[in-house]
Amino acid sequence: MVKDKIKLRAMEPSDLDLMYDWENNQDIKRAGDSLQYYSKQVIEEFIDRREEDIYQSGQMRLVIVLESDEKEALGYIDLYDFDAHNRKAAVGILIGKVENRRKGYANEALELLKKFAFDRLLLNQLYCFIEYSNKESIDLFVKSGFSKNAVLQKWIKNAQGYNNVVLMQCLYSESS
Repeated sequence: MVKDKIKLRAMEPSDLDLMYDWENNQDIKRAGDSLQYYSKQVIEEFIDRREEDIYQSGQMRLVIVLESDEKEALGYIDLYDFDAHNRKAAVGILIGKVENRRKGYANEALELLKKFAFDRLLLNQLYCFIEYSNKESIDLFVKSGFSKNAVLQKWIKNAQGYNNVVLMQCLYSESS
């Protein structure tokens, strides 16, 4: 469980090297659906746009840090495919280093993001797609109030063939 409380902060230029490593790490890429590798220049430009409004860019990345050490990034959490009209957005999360996983940081970050999304952005729902075999991530989102709403067949292709994904949603409620 979480020993130290975490907080979410905006990306900083000092996050460049770590974000470059995470975005291009083959083990991390396996858990997502992007095949894209990113140059430092592309990531630097992404960080430089951090002050763009989510209503303009359609996405927002926040860095997960300990309250006691805001400089060291534990991971990041994203809102993307932001749809202001339908009041929904997709969620992605990454805890970068293996030694920081299974400590409750991801769950706490999801709770903070839900509060921001529902209370500040006035969203009606958050959703995510998780590879069917990724039981740890599915359990994380279930624990945070997401429900499994569908299994999408043969959704992600990899070297072994096609994998199914679980569509998960968290709808706004007064208790969210």
